[in-house]
Amino acid sequence: MGNWHSKVRVKRYFTDSVDHSIIVDKMAKVATELERANFPPDIVKSLRKIPKGDNTFSAQDYANKYLGQMYDYADANRIWIE
Repeated sequence: MGNWHSKVRVKRYFTDSVDHSIIVDKMAKVATELERANFPPDIVKSLRKIPKGDNTFSAQDYANKYLGQMYDYADANRIWIE
């Protein structure tokens, strides 16, 4: 492990489910952990509002997009995600 300043434990909430209600529940829990770790409000808000999606972009795709933003912020600020 590199020179990380802090860590946030959210991976336990990750899911492979494609069910919108499960994704919404799990991402809300991730958002709560990120809020406690003082992540930017826009990332927290995005994870709390996962759209259902459509035939092109699913709820799982939205969740992955927002988790990508979480990882980008964490890397830039030396925060270890576990």
